[in-house]
Amino acid sequence: MTTLGHGRRTADWKVQAVFDPDGEGHDFAYTIGLVERGLPELHVWGRPSLGDDPGLDWMFSPQDRCGLLNELAWRLIDGELHVGDTWEEEFDAGLATVRFRIDPPGDRDELQALGIAPWAQVLPVRWSLHRRPVRPPRPLTKRGLARAASEYAAIRAGLDPVAMPPGWELPDRFVPGGEFGPLSPMVSARVGELWSADAITLSNLSWASTTASLGGPLTWPATVAAAVARDVGRVDEVESVMETASWVMEKRTEQPDWPLRLREVTAAIGYQPGEATPEQISRGVTESLSNLLWTVLATEVVADRLTSAQRLHGRGAWLTGLGPVGELPGRQWRAPRAVLDRLYAALWPLSTRTLLELAVRHCDEDLVDYQHLANAAQGWAIVAPAGCPWKGGLERVPGVTWPHAVDHLQEWATVMTSAACHRSRLSIDDVATLTAPFLDLLPELPSVISG
Repeated sequence: MTTLGHGRRTADWKVQAVFDPDGEGHDFAYTIGLVERGLPELHVWGRPSLGDDPGLDWMFSPQDRCGLLNELAWRLIDGELHVGDTWEEEFDAGLATVRFRIDPPGDRDELQALGIAPWAQVLPVRWSLHRRPVRPPRPLTKRGLARAASEYAAIRAGLDPVAMPPGWELPDRFVPGGEFGPLSPMVSARVGELWSADAITLSNLSWASTTASLGGPLTWPATVAAAVARDVGRVDEVESVMETASWVMEKRTEQPDWPLRLREVTAAIGYQPGEATPEQISRGVTESLSNLLWTVLATEVVADRLTSAQRLHGRGAWLTGLGPVGELPGRQWRAPRAVLDRLYAALWPLSTRTLLELAVRHCDEDLVDYQHLANAAQGWAIVAPAGCPWKGGLERVPGVTWPHAVDHLQEWATVMTSAACHRSRLSIDDVATLTAPFLDLLPELPSVISG
């Protein structure tokens, strides 16, 4: 196990994450093995142990707790962490602040750190949560109303108002208000898109959901939406859409056409015989679509109060799945012009055969390390302006002589532009891994990524 910021050092301890079976938020985590280095173990609760905000709607996930304790363990090993130390960090895109404190050794039974050595001490990492207070509900601004009305009209035009879940309706026009706040019609519109999606669209949505999650947590925009909702009095509305998304998917799977639709989705995804059982496929598709729907619904509840980047992140996987395969969902998803120009300049002299060879190598599953990084870069491009367009972009490269988009070439190009846009997330070794399979065809590829 390695931790960012500590090179390639390998941890010789483990972190035990424990969840509260009663669902009351008493989750925690602690290290096991630091005592072998002559050091105390570390412990952290999932919810605040200090301060006035109990964080009833806010918790460090198991991954968060493990990452935090691993980082602190390295600091303890390096002599950079001591009892009494305090510091603060921002979370939820700067909308929440956590203030940490390292306390003196605590009681292992009280902390429930039962897996540590009997002679080991354990330092509690206590923390408090600081957020803006929940404010009264706020209406749409004129600009927010105009944008919502335009977006709703565009979605509504392509949907059958009858094809909705039981008890739902799709208004003829956008009128603010409803169960999910002033943007409730947009929530209904997204539900309608899911409910009426055919097998190809469902498979594309599932692919986009999976791919986006390879670049980071798919439901991160829902966390941001929950934080923003405090400022506009829509906390309950954002919280309720998680249950709504699960309910919608459950009802969709109960429809008479679902077994046939699922078989079509399975075929479209391309599962090989024996690769997964029908139950596993059904569960995976349902969970993927439910999480994706939750993400976009939470985004829509507070879309008028999000930044452009936050809206793009929240809608990215959804709109990618709904859009044409091999194309970006909109101009907002394009990488900056300077990045695109570097790639186009590198591709301009290449022959048709060489361009096709790039696409073939990009799909080589034996390139395990490359595939891992390429998947992450593609996931980043789904939720940020980092992609390479086919129309008005790759199609203009002289070696592109075919009339239609070559999906794998566009995918490869997006991996490279996304890597360039997120260069700070990649090490020198990562860049070498991404470019090595193509250097004999495109020696200048590293400069496309690193500039």
